[in-house]
Amino acid sequence: MKNPTSKDELLQRLQETDSDLAKKALCRIFSHFSNPAFGALPKRELEIVMFQALQDMKIFDETPDLYSLLSSLRIT
Repeated sequence: MKNPTSKDELLQRLQETDSDLAKKALCRIFSHFSNPAFGALPKRELEIVMFQALQDMKIFDETPDLYSLLSSLRIT
């Protein structure tokens, strides 16, 4: 499966994600977000956790190409 190349493609993939994978990803995000306390995680680390969750849900490959990252996540 190719990596999403737009925000809409990314959202479409999220809507189609298997519920078990989504649950595991949400638990991972919450676990990191609440350690050491709720909301204490620096923004950069939260972004890394969010991206890892997207990889866990098979939205992105293990080594996605730069173009798909920049365009789908709207990184400038």
